[in-house]
Amino acid sequence: KNIRPNSKVIIDASRTSYIASDVLELIEDFANITARENHIRVYSKGFKSDYNNQEIDHASHVKVEHGSRI
Repeated sequence: KNIRPNSKVIIDASRTSYIASDVLELIEDFANITARENHIRVYSKGFKSDYNNQEIDHASHVKVEHGSRI
């Protein structure tokens, strides 16, 4: 929504070790649907061919817990 039509966008994943599948899906949807509809040129670089087999360092991920108190 914040990217103007006829813009150019570079998505650089070269410093990533893991990208969750839902995030990859969002990037693909943006590049293949939203960007095309708005004439936005998307350049991607540094993406791995497969993120499914990457080890995940769970200690480096943010964990959010919700609880209710009465």
